[in-house]
Amino acid sequence: MRNGLPLAYGVYRVLWTILHIGLVAAGLVAAVLWFLHDGQGMQIVTSSWQTLTDAQRTVASSIPFPWGR
Repeated sequence: MRNGLPLAYGVYRVLWTILHIGLVAAGLVAAVLWFLHDGQGMQIVTSSWQTLTDAQRTVASSIPFPWGR
């Protein structure tokens, strides 16, 4: 026992940490490969940018400014 914790707990924590890092890395690699495949990532970025631009334009035009008349 180290600091009152059983050895099995320490082993479990180390194994879970290694497994978790591996899963996160695999997910990140999969996301990057998907993003780069057939320009899917650029399509998402450009469509998101267009949606945000349209939303900004809608909000800006819906607020009447007194000096604009």
